[in-house]
Amino acid sequence: MECIFNGNDLTGIRHPKYLFRYMRDNDFLTEILREPYLWFSAPDALNDPFDCANVVDTENTVDELEWFARKSLARHELDIDFRAMAEKWHASPDMSRELVARFYELMMRKVSLCCCSGDSDNFLMWSHYADGHRGACIILDACRLVDTGQFSLVKVDYRPEMPRWNWVRERKEYGDSAKFNFRYDQTVLGTKTSPWEYECEYRLISANRGKNSVDPYAFVGLVLGARMSPSRSSELQELAAKLPVMGVISAELDATNGAVNACGIENPVVEHDVTRWQHLPNSWTRGELVSWAISEMEKNSP
Repeated sequence: MECIFNGNDLTGIRHPKYLFRYMRDNDFLTEILREPYLWFSAPDALNDPFDCANVVDTENTVDELEWFARKSLARHELDIDFRAMAEKWHASPDMSRELVARFYELMMRKVSLCCCSGDSDNFLMWSHYADGHRGACIILDACRLVDTGQFSLVKVDYRPEMPRWNWVRERKEYGDSAKFNFRYDQTVLGTKTSPWEYECEYRLISANRGKNSVDPYAFVGLVLGARMSPSRSSELQELAAKLPVMGVISAELDATNGAVNACGIENPVVEHDVTRWQHLPNSWTRGELVSWAISEMEKNSP
């Protein structure tokens, strides 16, 4: 996926036409095809213990901390010496780390993720996430999901080490612009370590945890695992036929090449405008953080 910017303003996005959601064959799959919906999980519920666990960089100058304090508490009309407050934070690295780490934690509480792939014939994905080729893969229309404004989308970047994230510095440089939101989504929510690169992962991001109802027209196809039983295949085909545009494909195993064949599904990159594109809201202040910051200020005042 690629976001196109003019300065800090987002002007367009490019992403695969389809996303592929690998699933085990269970009651959960049946329910999703009947409703339909996508399930969004908390970052700490994912199978990678380092997911969204970036190193929070708290090495900031007094000027940066003063700016952060003013922005965070600006709506409360408090009689505060922000410079003195920032100097205290700077002189106490533990306090500064706790403040920024707490803000980071609060932001993560309003993030939920649905993990997909850009690849429908990934042998390891079928093995690991679709019950050893006994499950299925739902084909999603990425444009329909993004255009509703209900979700953000990010392509996972794979690195040898997780990047550091300096909340204060990023916010000071990019404000509440789309550029900040994109960098936050990419760095914090869309980066994993290199061993996971085989997943070719794309992530839908929502502020709502658990079930997120979606447009039935976003469910455009269902790939049945090569080792799924004939009776179960028939049952799922009947469910898929009740959705408005869902086609059904049966995957095949190629013993010669040790590969899976999903009938050559093409997944071109598409580009469209950003009329209804949105990222998660990133407000300057959260009540819980502000209350805590004020109490810390009072506790450490002379």
